[in-house]
Amino acid sequence: MATYREVLEVTFIAGADLSANRFAAVRLDSTTGRVVLAGANERALGILQNTPAAGQPATVMIYGISKAVAAGPITAGSPVICAANGRVQAAGTFHNHGASSSNPPTGQQRILGFALTGATATGQVIEVLLAPFEF
Repeated sequence: MATYREVLEVTFIAGADLSANRFAAVRLDSTTGRVVLAGANERALGILQNTPAAGQPATVMIYGISKAVAAGPITAGSPVICAANGRVQAAGTFHNHGASSSNPPTGQQRILGFALTGATATGQVIEVLLAPFEF
């Protein structure tokens, strides 16, 4: 059973209805400064811990051990990245070490953390040690 251990949670305002997206990866919208679902390989701020409607407080775990929703099979111990709709997936082969940009160059990935538990199917809730960095 997936659990969580809070280390750093910060409250933001939801920029969209996130009431059906608890434990989804979120990012800051660059225009509004509000949190929205993170997309595939986007730079996530962290994992949403509650179920806010648009305009309501959104609690985001930035560091710690959080529950997250898997986009597919993930092996425990694998680094994870954002997938579509705020889900997480296992990262692929690492490339372009040390490159920096607002969007990763081809092959570069934004690591959200490491899977502490595995998933065998889409939609399963796993534990992720949040430790964001880029490869």
